[in-house]
Amino acid sequence: MESIVNLEKPVIAKVNGDATGLGATLALFCDIVMLSEDARIGDPHVNVALVAGDGGAVIWPLLTSLNKAKELLMTGELLSAEEAKELGLVNHVVPADELDNATDEMVEKLATGPQTAIRYTKRP
Repeated sequence: MESIVNLEKPVIAKVNGDATGLGATLALFCDIVMLSEDARIGDPHVNVALVAGDGGAVIWPLLTSLNKAKELLMTGELLSAEEAKELGLVNHVVPADELDNATDEMVEKLATGPQTAIRYTKRP
């Protein structure tokens, strides 16, 4: 997670399916998160009697409200892509067959944008 946060270049997560546990945490630590409309995201560690690890307990409250993050982490509920977008957890939700193109467009937008400004906007 530290490498994603400290990397000077933006990191985009492209999720075409379920992102759970560590997969969800990895996606949420990215700078921009693109989900296919049939993807789900959540951290179900609690369902096997474990505490959310790998940074999940840190990133969820930063991206949504503290109480909503606690609810999601304590229930292990998987959110639909649209629910995740409504909560501000992810940036974009697109049909699965458009995910590659939509992600490529975002990559191009960032790659051709003002690099110094983008780098310092990301900087922690």
